[in-house]
Amino acid sequence: MRKFVGLLLLLTSFVNAHATLGEGAATVALDRQRLKAQLLQANERGVVIFTLLSENDMTVREYADASGFVFAVAWDGPTLPDLPVLLGSYFPDYVKTFHGKTRGTALRQTQLVIESGGRMGAYLGRAYLPHKLPRSWPEQDIR
Repeated sequence: MRKFVGLLLLLTSFVNAHATLGEGAATVALDRQRLKAQLLQANERGVVIFTLLSENDMTVREYADASGFVFAVAWDGPTLPDLPVLLGSYFPDYVKTFHGKTRGTALRQTQLVIESGGRMGAYLGRAYLPHKLPRSWPEQDIR
């Protein structure tokens, strides 16, 4: 019985785990599977950039520092990505600020920046934690 419960907990954690703003990058592979996306990985100036290219032309980039901490996410494509997954605990801030709007709105706080823009069929946006940006990675490089 203990083995069954342990296996169930392990499987549940895999189903619910995603690379999320403010969390670890260890679960990017699960995002790739969920989005049915191709995963590209690049290392630039001490930052790991995980780029997910989905079958429906959605691109999601997740930026992680050397320790694996996701300090920024960015997206562009014909639809919005799964923002509750990408923004994690910051999603309520998005909901309060954007109230269902998908473009032309920004939230700028000391601890959190979320920008969303575009038009129907061409959405883009980014979210990042300014206080967690590596010195080698200025905010304009999050795209």
